[in-house]
Amino acid sequence: MSSALKKASALADTAGCSSSLARLAVAGDHNQLRHMHPARQIDEIEAQVKAICESYGARSQVEKAPLKESVRIVRERFAFIAPEEIAGAYRLWGCGEVKR
Repeated sequence: MSSALKKASALADTAGCSSSLARLAVAGDHNQLRHMHPARQIDEIEAQVKAICESYGARSQVEKAPLKESVRIVRERFAFIAPEEIAGAYRLWGCGEVKR
C-alpha cells in the first residue's frame, strides 16, 4: 500500500469520512499549487476557471482580463489548495459556506 493510500485510510478511520473523500483530501495535500512550477500553476488554474465558467453557463470564450485576475487571486490567496479543489471551493464560497 502506498504512503498516500495509508494516509487516506488513516484519515478515513480517524475522521469518520468515506475513503473516497479521504483520498481526495490526501491527493489535494500532495498536489498543492504552491509546490508547482509557476507556468504549471497558471495552466492548471486557467483550466479549472474555464471549466467552472462553462459549468455555470458561459457560452463563449472566457475573456483574458477576468481569467488573468482569477489566476492572480488563486495564486496569491489559495496556493495551499490543489487545482482539483478549486471548483469545490468556488461552490462552497458561492453558497456562503466559506468566509474571507
